[in-house]
Amino acid sequence: MIVINFSHIIKEEQLASIEALTGRQVERIIHSEKHYDESQGFAGQASAQVAGLDISPEEWQSKVLLISLPSYSHVAGLILAEIHGCCGYFPSIVRRRIENIFEVAEVLNLQLTRDAARQKRGG
Repeated sequence: MIVINFSHIIKEEQLASIEALTGRQVERIIHSEKHYDESQGFAGQASAQVAGLDISPEEWQSKVLLISLPSYSHVAGLILAEIHGCCGYFPSIVRRRIENIFEVAEVLNLQLTRDAARQKRGG
């Protein structure tokens, strides 16, 4: 599994929690923190950020991805849209919380959530 981190550094204990929650070994972590220029459009900046990740077209299609999103909701939405375009599905995301220190709280499977919502609407 490849973890793509757009947020705070993932520490060893958090990595162990991720592996325990997913039942998968993390092959590598790609860290991509960026400060967005408020005077420019965010869509282009998010597109460039995702395009700049060290992931081959084959990896986008074949590897299990886990995303640690930035806290800025507008950017998080754009990044998810970009990643969906690269791999064809919504990857799972990691939720971290602060309990004296940042810790991994859960892994959220966005594709399952999307599929369940689609079933609710009858399609």
